[in-house]
Amino acid sequence: MPALRRVTLRRDDVTLSSLAAAWAADLEERDGAFWPRFDGAVMTAAIRGVAAEARWDEWAAVTAPTLLVRGASGTGPEGEVERMLALRPGAEHIVVPDAGHDVHLDQPDAWLTVLRSFLRKLA
Repeated sequence: MPALRRVTLRRDDVTLSSLAAAWAADLEERDGAFWPRFDGAVMTAAIRGVAAEARWDEWAAVTAPTLLVRGASGTGPEGEVERMLALRPGAEHIVVPDAGHDVHLDQPDAWLTVLRSFLRKLA
């Protein structure tokens, strides 16, 4: 797992939810970076059942404006993003360079830029 980058958020950037604040508080500093305190194998086992079945009907039924963000070097099942976009043609799709699955951790400044731009369009 790549190290998490240190990010300083200004008050006007985001307001952390209690869940996000709890997650951030549970990071530990190791080798000059921040790491989750959980074991990756335990996390994988915990989400296996949820990830085992695609939820295409539920995805297609979403009517809210949607931003699909993925990292250029992220991984996922072949054709998944294309199917997501085909089922939801109104969804906005952004690929962030130099990022993997966790775009918000790999490229936090790019993530905030993309998110702010999307939210401004909705205002």
